Amino acid sequence: MLNYHLFHQLHSHAKEVRCVDCFKDLLVTGGSDLQMCLYTRADGKYQEVNRVNIFESYLYAVKINPFELGSYAIAVGCKDSRIFLFDAVGNPTLVLEGHTSSVCSLSWLDRDTLVSGSWDGTANIWSVSQNKVIANLKGHTHAVAVLAIGANNLVVTGSQDGNLNIWEASTGKLIKKKERAHADIIREIASVEQVGFLTCSNDETVKLWSLDGNELLCNRGHTSFVFR
Repeated sequence: MLNYHLFHQLHSHAKEVRCVDCFKDLLVTGGSDLQMCLYTRADGKYQEVNRVNIFESYLYAVKINPFELGSYAIAVGCKDSRIFLFDAVGNPTLVLEGHTSSVCSLSWLDRDTLVSGSWDGTANIWSVSQNKVIANLKGHTHAVAVLAIGANNLVVTGSQDGNLNIWEASTGKLIKKKERAHADIIREIASVEQVGFLTCSNDETVKLWSLDGNELLCNRGHTSFVFR
């Protein structure tokens, strides 16, 4: 069994930290204090390099663009239904508006295509450079978690309804619907390279799925909600 220990602690937020993402040497956090904090790693530790205070509501999701750290390097989803885009040092570059409730999940399909999940029960596929929704994915009844898998032209969505949907990213067509994939809320979806994807849930399980939506494994090692 692996042994873990606390290596470094960051104290930039004044309230709850609600979202975090990391890519290479860049770390981004967002919180209930209406702030986004950016850190870069040097000598094995992260140092705060910028603090962004332009938000009017809680930050629920943050996702770094792994394809290009350019003008649209960081996406932030907020309680007020908006998505803010920033460059890699925290300068604001764009605001996307298209959801009707809080944006709770984000995933990049490619350098220009962002997928968002919302409490409005939908997911949007955005062309960031065109500042428009290119597909609106309707198939859930509650908050939606999203995962974009660009190499396979897929978007996976899961929701508080416990259902799991797989979509064709280029068309927005529903490929497969897995009802009651979990017995409770699906909290997060994560990619597993060359295998498929993982889901975690309030039903205390983590499940491994193939890309065509077949359950491969169910881990029942937790005794309460699994968030991510």
